[in-house]
Amino acid sequence: MQAEKSTSFVRSQMPSGIDLLVCDANMSPETVHSMLRPLTRLVKVGGHMVLTLKLVNGAKSAGRCLREAGERFRGWKTVWGGHAMNNKGKERTVVFKKEVQGDDKEEEEREKEREGAEEGGSKESNKNGVKSKVFWEEYHKKNPSVDWITTPANIIEHMVGEGDQNVLEVGCGTSSLSKEIASRFKNVNITATDVSLSAVSTCASRHSGVPNLAYSVLDLLAPPPSLGSWDVVVDKGCLDTFMFRSPAQSRLEHVTRALDNVHDLLKPGGRYVVVSPRANLQARLGGVGWRLKDWRGWKTVSRRKVKCEVTLEGRTGTGDVFVYTCVREDSYDPREGGEKFKEQDEGPEVCPGRGGRGG
Repeated sequence: MQAEKSTSFVRSQMPSGIDLLVCDANMSPETVHSMLRPLTRLVKVGGHMVLTLKLVNGAKSAGRCLREAGERFRGWKTVWGGHAMNNKGKERTVVFKKEVQGDDKEEEEREKEREGAEEGGSKESNKNGVKSKVFWEEYHKKNPSVDWITTPANIIEHMVGEGDQNVLEVGCGTSSLSKEIASRFKNVNITATDVSLSAVSTCASRHSGVPNLAYSVLDLLAPPPSLGSWDVVVDKGCLDTFMFRSPAQSRLEHVTRALDNVHDLLKPGGRYVVVSPRANLQARLGGVGWRLKDWRGWKTVSRRKVKCEVTLEGRTGTGDVFVYTCVREDSYDPREGGEKFKEQDEGPEVCPGRGGRGG
């Protein structure tokens, strides 16, 4: 709290357009990002930021720590990161260069939304967290046509195949992904779902003429209505929301509950296909960094990189999108106790199965 008050004071005394921001707090990337957010907006494009970050598990976790810092400080490029500055074993210094200047007003509005979600949102807040159902209702009413991350045409060939019959989309929002899949694969029966009734109603009306497409309300954090029904569950942005937008104190619970429910929805040997802008789909869960591929409910996880037009935080340009294919481990039982994630090794992040590295 004291750090937040100091940051607010400094911001009020400092002009915008500064060239260099230095922080020797020696804290986790998550804490440093939260503390410096009011000040990073003041750094001009081309300016630099020097941070000293704490390594929770010592030097062996340096790579994971630097990747997390790079993911949290969007619009910044890592230009140097190492231990050549006589760092102690449990800290690393990293230098960023600012490449994009965001809209301060828009960022402040997003921050208020995040704070509202962490405090419970409105009186009708989604008890499972992330953002309230009221928030998503209002968001989709104001944004009736949004395709997160990239347009469906760039990725559907990597998500569904001719042999698939029943496909479920989770967190569809107002995207056209399911409509494009249904139009491309006539043999596929696809149901697109979202927690927002407004989003589902908008899409159902818009795509009413597609015979092999249906829409339904589904909260992925609630017990699933049908078990073992789907060949494929597709996800473009939903898991990202749980992994990176959930309140820190409940992030592990949200992610594991969502993955357990996906496992229940899939048929034996079924696939969970996730689209993300992140080359390493991992987040800090319960104070520890865990990767999608380390969850025990998967038999194999593969990753495919697709270069295409990418839209993030309202900005569009050419970049990389990653399609993760997770094959169900049929021997896994979500109702059994024990750790949900495998012990993470420090070796190369190679996923078993087709697609190469990542996860």
